[in-house]
Amino acid sequence: MFRGPVVVLLCLAGCSIHRHRSDTHSHQHSSVRAADSSIATVGVRPDSDASPRVAEDASLHQQTRVVGISVGAHAVCVLLEGGRVSCFGDPSYAELGSARPRPPCELGAIDFTPTVRELRTGGDFFCVRADDDSIACWGDNHALACGIYNRSSVSTPTLLEGLRGRSLVLSSSGGCVTHETGLVYCWGAIPDSADRRSADVALPTPLAGLEGATQVLFPNIPLCLRQPSGIVRCSPRNAGAERRLTNWISHVPAASVDALTFGTDAICTANQQEVRVVYGSGEATSMPMSDAVAVGCTSATVCGLSRDSLRCVQDGTVFYHAIRGGSVLGVGSGIACVWGETLGLLCVELQHRLWLSTRCQARQTERGIFTVLPAAR
Repeated sequence: MFRGPVVVLLCLAGCSIHRHRSDTHSHQHSSVRAADSSIATVGVRPDSDASPRVAEDASLHQQTRVVGISVGAHAVCVLLEGGRVSCFGDPSYAELGSARPRPPCELGAIDFTPTVRELRTGGDFFCVRADDDSIACWGDNHALACGIYNRSSVSTPTLLEGLRGRSLVLSSSGGCVTHETGLVYCWGAIPDSADRRSADVALPTPLAGLEGATQVLFPNIPLCLRQPSGIVRCSPRNAGAERRLTNWISHVPAASVDALTFGTDAICTANQQEVRVVYGSGEATSMPMSDAVAVGCTSATVCGLSRDSLRCVQDGTVFYHAIRGGSVLGVGSGIACVWGETLGLLCVELQHRLWLSTRCQARQTERGIFTVLPAAR
């Protein structure tokens, strides 16, 4: 049960926080369109001192399995087996999760002690769910998307005080969690009741009229929830969204990979014939792919990963990269990252001259492909 007052803040963008306060080749082809992504389960253990420990972190990660990748607007965070989270990216932005100095594009642990079970990004901000179901966020909070009533950027994970929840889901404008009682707590630009469209003030109580949910499917407008019966309810009422999501859920058992892949403002999945966006704020799309082991999406991009290639569709263009040995995929706006035990951690720039090419040039091994961590020896 939740104890004490719970304040859930409404937001529209990113956030940032302080504690208290391998061969690869690319080809492009014209076709199809796309949708939105990023996710992962996570664990965290920060360094005990304030000095940069880049070399030690890099060596450690080479021996640790990556089980999740979340790609933000200016940073990438990875979930490591055993409960740690490390991030790299452009230090000009507050998405690295640490107040300690760090060279650009060097992986480093976030400043958060508890073990984390889920990691997600809404683009300009990241949130994690710890093993005690507490929620913490960091990044760009100018529109309160981090659930903190402070429009300043915050560089380290900050707890959403009094909030406990499961099934953490983020959009570009906030997030939601469900409680074991079926109550739904949200923050950001989301409906503040079952019949109002949206609000941008603090929410001191769970959303009214949406009790009994087992899962938040889409934390944007409309806000869509899955009931114990499997029926989908959206707020405000949206018959089209409810039909699409209910139909998708009814076919989940036939999926060849994990059917629940949430991206920023999108949900994507894969079956034996294709990778597709099943719901999102962008135009729905699909891409033929019969051997996908992972899928990721955003409102503008959908990617599928097989044992020997990465294929993505973005803004009508298909990208193909012969990347062998990948098993974990993360997709953000114009960037896809892949990890494999024999591959290491690679990030691919689907658009030219993003923060990877401007800040991480020393890590570029081929045009548009960056080796963040080599494979473990």
